[in-house]
Amino acid sequence: MLTIAVAIAVGFIGFTFSGSTNEVQADSTDSITSNNLLGDACKNVKFKVVNKHKQGGEIEVRAVKYYNRANGSWQTEDVPNTVVKQGDTLLTNGDDLRDSEGESITEVYFVYRWKAGRNGNWSGEVDSKKFTPNSTVCVKDKVYGTSSWIIGG
Repeated sequence: MLTIAVAIAVGFIGFTFSGSTNEVQADSTDSITSNNLLGDACKNVKFKVVNKHKQGGEIEVRAVKYYNRANGSWQTEDVPNTVVKQGDTLLTNGDDLRDSEGESITEVYFVYRWKAGRNGNWSGEVDSKKFTPNSTVCVKDKVYGTSSWIIGG
């Protein structure tokens, strides 16, 4: 949706209409980048969590939610539905967190589903407990989470 909005904005700003001849000319003086529209993104941020769910089966992490103190709001990064076996650690792919460069990320939680045993059905989505980072300031290549960040059910 944001991509469409950016494309429309670039289309309207990047062209000028001359007179009544309905000619459209590109105006090279106007430029818009995603950074201008999205603020300073904190680049390639990863989140780490361990599956020790009480049901003893797999979990499927679907999203990470984090609180940006400067913005005063919760923000969400989707995770490509990554299945984590019991006892394994998930390290997400690097995400660019919008409006977060140099800001404090003070709380994090994971949205996940769980499965009881090998042949069990998936649960509905569940929120993990909230985790508090030891070092909150977001910088490029930051990893939030430690071996003590555990989804236990």
